[in-house]
Amino acid sequence: MSGMFSALSVHKRALNYHMERHNLLAGNIANADTPGFVSKDISFDPDHQDDFGNLIARHELDITDGNFDGDKKETEVFDDPSAAPGNDTNAVDMDREMAKVAANSMKFEAVATMVTKHLGMLRYGASDGR
Repeated sequence: MSGMFSALSVHKRALNYHMERHNLLAGNIANADTPGFVSKDISFDPDHQDDFGNLIARHELDITDGNFDGDKKETEVFDDPSAAPGNDTNAVDMDREMAKVAANSMKFEAVATMVTKHLGMLRYGASDGR
């Protein structure tokens, strides 16, 4: 029975990651006029990057390796190394940040669609195919 719901655990973490990244990117955009502000980004834990990448890149629903550790921090916030400060020492490039927000939004929607499909399959199975 746990195998049916193991993929939802990965989906939950993916949705949380994209939500956290969206909030961080929105903070970068909000501070676009703050002198000395350096844009930040967030990365997913490299130990689970393969599982997470499979979920996003190949839209796999049946990730049964439940090796995600709930106590371990799965993300890391870092200063964006590609940000070059301007005359006011602000390192936020609005075009780049907006592109990141758009890409992140698309990935969030993809995972949300997978969750909807997965729950639909579970509902179909629970209703004996009716």
